[in-house]
Amino acid sequence: MEYKNIGHLAVDILHQCSVIDKECQANNTAPPTLEAGTSTAFWSESSTEITAARTSALGLLDRLSALLRGPHEILHESVASNWDHAALYALLRSHTLEHIASSGGLASLSSLSAQSGIPSDKLVRILALLRCKNILQELDDGVFSLTAISEELIKDGDFRAWVEFQYILTALSKCQLFETRVAGAHLGEALINKPNEYANGTSGFKRGHLGWGAEMYDWHARHPEKGDRFRRAMRGVSKCKLPPELLQVPIRRRDFFARMLTAIALDPADSLIQAWFERNPLADRTKVVEIGGRYGFASVLLAKEKARLSFEVRSDSQDFLRSGEALVGPESKARIAFTYVPCLFDPLPSDDSITVLVYVIRNLFWNWADENAVGFLQTFLPTLRASPSIRILITDGVSPSAKEFPPHVEIAYRRRDVTTMTMHNVKQRTQAEWRAMFARVDPALKVATSFAISSHVYKGLWELGLEG
Repeated sequence: MEYKNIGHLAVDILHQCSVIDKECQANNTAPPTLEAGTSTAFWSESSTEITAARTSALGLLDRLSALLRGPHEILHESVASNWDHAALYALLRSHTLEHIASSGGLASLSSLSAQSGIPSDKLVRILALLRCKNILQELDDGVFSLTAISEELIKDGDFRAWVEFQYILTALSKCQLFETRVAGAHLGEALINKPNEYANGTSGFKRGHLGWGAEMYDWHARHPEKGDRFRRAMRGVSKCKLPPELLQVPIRRRDFFARMLTAIALDPADSLIQAWFERNPLADRTKVVEIGGRYGFASVLLAKEKARLSFEVRSDSQDFLRSGEALVGPESKARIAFTYVPCLFDPLPSDDSITVLVYVIRNLFWNWADENAVGFLQTFLPTLRASPSIRILITDGVSPSAKEFPPHVEIAYRRRDVTTMTMHNVKQRTQAEWRAMFARVDPALKVATSFAISSHVYKGLWELGLEG
């Protein structure tokens, strides 16, 4: 049957669920639940009527999901689930489920980290993604328990072996997801072998006889055709739009949350930067200095919108500067300069203290160690002390706190955690970790934060300054 609208589809789904409910009552069949210890014949020994209604409801739900998602999101979801598989395989390889079961069904993050040998700041991101998939439950902050799904993997060793085998089989075949599939297969190996910290470990992408033998950017440099495909892939996925319902997600933070009023692309960093300029009236100074540029240029977009401002992009890569210059339209060329600096850690030009309004650091620190980011930001302190009105704007990814978002929204951001861990051995910082890092730059530094979301990434903007 072809449904003319989702309303008719929803009516049929409700009807099938009503049939299931009545049949469960009539046959004394316990209703389904994913709580640990559940015992029901619903999934295995149901009546013919329940089985038929359940099969029909599942088919209708698939159809409804497809209509609500649309072609782009359907394809994205089919690929993004690779990170769920990588997290599950890492969990199975670490014997974490067995430890939870032997601990009375509850175990703390610190206990699981000690048992598995996986650093807690890596393990928590894997467990959080699997919580979104109902494989684990987080009862309190950092205390995890089993669900009916994870119990199945403990009870049935043969089925568990099949799950592990199927994951490795698809990785070996290289028939889907190519680099990410192979990298995901080696996440578990990278985590259980020492050293495995963020500071000294190896990414799943690089590790193992199935791995690629180099970190991702180095490997792409050696294989330009794959690097070009990666760049095109990033452009393609950036076309994913923000579902309207995400705009209504409550954010339990005291910091200001920058809600997007229109659909935005994958990376909302530019929207956060634009919003900051809209909220802050321009002072006498009109110069914006952007540092970096590897992951895009805020200045190119701002130059089109802010005719009163002038811009300078500073980078230690001539290639990045050339790529930025190529993006500038003729109407903005006179107001934006691209300057090569031999080392980003060199002292800032002395006249910055009298000319600069704000520094912009867009998506630069996501793969930097804290020590390097702190050292870099400390090079700004002499300028800030000479002119306390100057601000530094930093945009980057954020790992959300537990249960900050509903699971169907949170799962995308947990996949991001596992993506950066697998492909780069890099940690997405939480808001607490970002603020702790900034405090190391100078305890007197004042920090204000804005947040924005897209369908696949959670971004923060931190405004740093010495003047209140």
